[in-house]
Amino acid sequence: MQIAAQLHLLSGAVLEPQESRADPTRILHLKQKYNLRLPVVFTGSDQGNESYIRQLVQTLQLDDQVFFLGHVSRPALRVLYQNAFILCYPSFFGPLNLPPLEAFALGCPVIADIPGAKQELGDAAMLVNPANEFEIAEALKSVRSDSAKRESLIARGKERARRFTGSDFANGLFDLLDEFQPIRRCWSADSQFSVGS
Repeated sequence: MQIAAQLHLLSGAVLEPQESRADPTRILHLKQKYNLRLPVVFTGSDQGNESYIRQLVQTLQLDDQVFFLGHVSRPALRVLYQNAFILCYPSFFGPLNLPPLEAFALGCPVIADIPGAKQELGDAAMLVNPANEFEIAEALKSVRSDSAKRESLIARGKERARRFTGSDFANGLFDLLDEFQPIRRCWSADSQFSVGS
């Protein structure tokens, strides 16, 4: 995998229009508009949106700078994260998806915003408004021009990944159930939504 040997901007699992966590078209427009000179690598199986994105790549004349790898194996994905300059993951849908956590664990800095996931991301990612392309571009440019900022994001990401364990997930689930309990009491015991007491 030749692209894995060079620094690139990684955008994972973005080819599903109805469930897309990150907006691939925004990344492409940013690349062209702000002259961001990093190859863009898209991963994820095509679920009906890839032809549209490929057409946009051609329209923006970015054919030689954008790579569609489709579904990649776990070992290949590991190499992509480890060699990525950054994972750009501005999302319109939450909660947290796996790419930012995978990136944290593998030493790849993250630019993201995922509704409902700020607590999980903490200060380990540069948080941006996914609808504000200028903000995303400025975040990319600031990480590109400030190696200390990039290294700090990597260190914070690795620390966050160490603290994000299975017990964190279980505790979060129990907290959610505790929050749900007062609502559940509003339903009758024979309701179709009955979950047992």
